[in-house]
Order: sequence, then C-alpha cells, then structure tokens
Amino acid sequence: MQVITDKVEKSQGTVAYSAAEHRTWEIINGRLSALHTQFACRSYLRCREQIDLPLDRIPQLPELSRRLHARSGHIVLPIAGLIDARRFLTSLGRRVMLSTTYIRDGANPEYTPEPDIVHEVIGHVPMLLDKDLGDILELFGRAAEIATDAQMVLLERLYWFTVEFGLTAEGAAVKAWGAGLLSSFGELRHAFSGGAEKRVFDAAEAALTAYDHTVMQKTLFVVKSLKDASANVAQFLASDAYQAP
Repeated sequence: MQVITDKVEKSQGTVAYSAAEHRTWEIINGRLSALHTQFACRSYLRCREQIDLPLDRIPQLPELSRRLHARSGHIVLPIAGLIDARRFLTSLGRRVMLSTTYIRDGANPEYTPEPDIVHEVIGHVPMLLDKDLGDILELFGRAAEIATDAQMVLLERLYWFTVEFGLTAEGAAVKAWGAGLLSSFGELRHAFSGGAEKRVFDAAEAALTAYDHTVMQKTLFVVKSLKDASANVAQFLASDAYQAP
C-alpha cells in the first residue's frame, strides 16, 4: 500500500488548462449530468456524489487520485497517448487507472477520436468506488497479465461490453454502468432510444461478439447486477472456451 501512496504523492500530472477547455468540460458535464439522472445506474450516481467531481473545471489528476485512493484504494496516473490493452487492463487490475489529460475540441463536444479526460474521469472514475466493479477489474487484470494474443482478443471484447458499454437491470428498468455510455450523451441517447439491441449478458457470448468503436454501438449486454457479472466473467475465464480459444 505504501508504494501506491508514494505514487499518488509523486505524481506530477498537473495541467495548465485554458479557460476554453474548462468551459468545454463545464458544458459536457452539464449535459451529461442531466442524462445521468435519467439513465445512469444507482451505484454510479452514488459514487459520483461521493467523489465530488467539479462541475465547472477540469479536475487535476493528482488531486482526484488522492481522494479516490482514500475511498477505494485506486489511483489515477497520467499518461501521454494511447497504450495497449494488456498494459491498461493489467494496471486496472492492480487498482491503477492510466488516464490521458487532454480534453476534446470544444467545437465538437459530442465526439473524440480517442478517450479523453471526459471519458476517463466522468465515465470511469466514479465507478471505481464500487466494490463489485473492483472485483471485475481484478479479474481482467489477472487474466491480461498472462493472456495469449488470442485470449487478449476475447478479453478486449468482454471488457468492451461490460466496463465500457455495460447495462444493468434495476428492477424493471435498465440503466447504464459502462464508462463509454456514461461519458457520451450521444451513446446514452442512442442506447435508450431503441438504437441498440439489448441482450441478456453472457460472458462467453460477449467475448465472441465483434464491435466497432467508430460508430454508435448496435449491441449492448444487460447484466443482472455487477456482482453477477463478476461471477459470470470468472466462470468464463476458467472455461475451455477461454483457456483454449
């Protein structure tokens, strides 16, 4: 634990954001917050309130990381550019989230060609306070460390349809818990307006389902609960379908 604490204190990922960039964050955050009230799962709403993300400015990652670590043991470390899925998942499994610091163009707030700080912080960070999500990430992390290239393909798809674009049942309703949904007003509207087919989550099926990150998602999976999803993922990772793809 001391090693992680040291990383938090030594992380120097502060960024001098412009007034225009803070304004972009404020606009996107406001629009997403309104949609979250309607479409986000209860755990996300509770966790977001606990982590207390600022509405009118982009949070600095070291500041956010200290608060997150105190509540869940996770930390956020800044990175420059994209990293491969194996490193990203392995780090998540060790309670280290690697995050970009750039924010999308304010002239086109609905779109970013790669994950930005809106996606990382608004989409991912609050749910890191959820213990059941932490269990899922640990499963992915342990698997990614030793996965073959063929297994990594299955892991990436499974991660995509859960942590990025997962839906969950809440009584008779369906709500979003995936970061790709929670950080995109376009994807949220699309998902809940009949634009995507919603299937009951099965890890083996999700791992074999291709996706296209350049378009609105056509297929989404609904878990019974995050705890149930964790058990389903663990069962799949121990199966012959994953062990010998």
